[in-house]
Amino acid sequence: MPAIRPPSPNATRLRSVADTIDALSTAVPGAYREQGPPSLGELQRQALRIGEQHQLLLGTAAALGGAPLADSAQRALARALADAGSRVGEALATVSRASAMAARIHEVDGLDGPRAEVVRERAGRELNLSLSRTRLALNEAGDGLRREARARQDVTEPPHVRPRAALVRSSGPRSTPVLTGPSATAAPAAALPPTAPRR
Repeated sequence: MPAIRPPSPNATRLRSVADTIDALSTAVPGAYREQGPPSLGELQRQALRIGEQHQLLLGTAAALGGAPLADSAQRALARALADAGSRVGEALATVSRASAMAARIHEVDGLDGPRAEVVRERAGRELNLSLSRTRLALNEAGDGLRREARARQDVTEPPHVRPRAALVRSSGPRSTPVLTGPSATAAPAAALPPTAPRR
């Protein structure tokens, strides 16, 4: 019967990172929100949090990937974290773009005239697009980590166990006789009963 493996430590770690990234995505200001575009200070705080997560992902991936005795699981974990770091880096770039647009809107705040109106309209549109792209990149990073975590606890068949004697027979030298009975020690020749003479 198939057995479900319990979550590995790496799978648990990936889910924890994904939850952190989800929290970052939720905190990103919504595009076209009722209270108007976010302020430059609000976006700066978002950029700092996303940037910290970006550095943490890449730093952890580099530490795991650079370990001299890293096994295949560690290398796979390093690759998954680096992939997520790439997505979070995209989110950092787009939220920074949103910050630049917020600064343009602030520059013309309170000014009248067609030029100020054009700046507000274009910068507002670009700001909202950047916020949408930020959230999308963060969601993709979290989803990718969860897919990696699921891959580490697939349903697997239990390994087939061959009899120990068969393993010994198949792995031992062909010229060496192998005892496959219940006892691992052969009786000495002197203790064996004599063979009855044939009539």
